[in-house]
Amino acid sequence: RVHGQVAKPKPFCSMIHHVQSLQLCALHAVNNLLQNTSLEYTKQDFDKICDELAAQASSTAFFNPHRSVLGWGDYDANVLIVALEKRHLKVTWLDQRKEIRSVLAPHTLIGIIVNKPNPVLFGLMGTHHWFCLRRFVENGVGVWYNLDSKLSQPRLLCQDAGVADVMASWRSDSYQFLLVSDL
Repeated sequence: RVHGQVAKPKPFCSMIHHVQSLQLCALHAVNNLLQNTSLEYTKQDFDKICDELAAQASSTAFFNPHRSVLGWGDYDANVLIVALEKRHLKVTWLDQRKEIRSVLAPHTLIGIIVNKPNPVLFGLMGTHHWFCLRRFVENGVGVWYNLDSKLSQPRLLCQDAGVADVMASWRSDSYQFLLVSDL
């Protein structure tokens, strides 16, 4: 079992791992998933997606409903989905009513974007934290790493066969999952 070990990637596998700043965890999760500096997004790119989404909805709200009122990030799922689709990736929200093993095929995925609820202000106001689980193939075996931007470095999580167990253990804490694959 490899759950939680510090990642020691092989030289051929140089991982990109962005560390948390402000409330930009969604931005970091997408960039950590993409693993390609030429495809990375900036805060300005995500803000532009927020503006496009608000315009499409003809939102008359005083603030943009897809990001923090303070402009520090805290992007919603719609922004992540649009950003990934612009990179020609397929995003599927995991139906919480279904058994994970019945819908999960880890070998077909690039990664999983995880949404972890975070209650703040004595549970009166909630926010969320986005992070990425990324699949790499090492020596012919699918291996999953936790590239959470709150970690100082990537953590080796499990092989393909164990990712459903990890997700099931988090599901009880109301985590939600976006499954990301090639089109």
